[in-house]
Amino acid sequence: MLPDLTGDARWAVPVRERSAYLESTVKEREHYMLKDLAASGLRPDQIRAYVDDIMPLELKDGKVAKGGYYIPYFNLDGSVMRSGGGLTMYRIRLYGAGQRYSQPTATALQEFGLPTAIPYVLPQVHEYAKEQQTLYICEGEKKAACVMDVLGVAAIGIGGCWNWGIKKKLHPWIKELIAMHGISQVVVIPDGDINRYDICTAYGTMADQLRLLGVAVDLVRLPDPEDKIDDLLVGWGIEAEGWFSALPKSSGAELVVDQNTLAMQYGLSTVGKDPKVAINDTNVHRLLGHHPAFSAGWWTNTDNNTQHLGDEQIDWSRKDLQITHYM
Repeated sequence: MLPDLTGDARWAVPVRERSAYLESTVKEREHYMLKDLAASGLRPDQIRAYVDDIMPLELKDGKVAKGGYYIPYFNLDGSVMRSGGGLTMYRIRLYGAGQRYSQPTATALQEFGLPTAIPYVLPQVHEYAKEQQTLYICEGEKKAACVMDVLGVAAIGIGGCWNWGIKKKLHPWIKELIAMHGISQVVVIPDGDINRYDICTAYGTMADQLRLLGVAVDLVRLPDPEDKIDDLLVGWGIEAEGWFSALPKSSGAELVVDQNTLAMQYGLSTVGKDPKVAINDTNVHRLLGHHPAFSAGWWTNTDNNTQHLGDEQIDWSRKDLQITHYM
């Protein structure tokens, strides 16, 4: 049975016109699916992608997509997420419209007791994770599938930079994967725009949540802001594994963390309804004394209660900006 579409996707072709329409466009949709997946080095069977006759799609803004193909999601036991005869969670890769993807609305997901953010976990993830105890996290389904296929590692996908969790807390499925397979290291592969503040904050907050579980976190940095990992791996061909291993990595501790998360973790004072860390000496001292970004050179002389950076004593009579440059 075909999946039940809800919310932002429904028939946009009158019933009497469907038969002729389908005959003329099924091959076109299949051609698009094969071409789009091949760009990520994939085949439809690897992710169980398919096309069907519920096309074109009328989107939220009233515009119509010409067509697309389905990417089903999976439960942690490897089964397709479905209820009755229809899929409960899926994404549709669209073409012929400005919008690239469509998926069930938050209301539709809530009817099945599902959150709006769900990690993309292909069944074969478990085999690699059990053997390697390392989990890779990519932004997108195709990127995760490509990384797993080309590099032979356990890789899952998230739908966006904040979709690793629910209300900025690590998603229970990711926690369960870590516990299930004894994951000791997570490698995050964001897109090349990781230096953008909002994106860096999202991944930094995720890294912080992972570290609370005792998991080491590394982040892979792609060469250019426009880079995507699947494009790079396909372009590198048979040398992909070598080129990937040569990419620079940084610790998750080096990333920016959401201010509310930072305040709760280190007991910092905040201001405003949407809490921001207050800029004051107490907060500065607490971060310098406890945050891992400063742990290498910052220390307190307990004999006289003075703070030092390396061999030099900090002069707290300086202004905040001066202290920042001083360090």
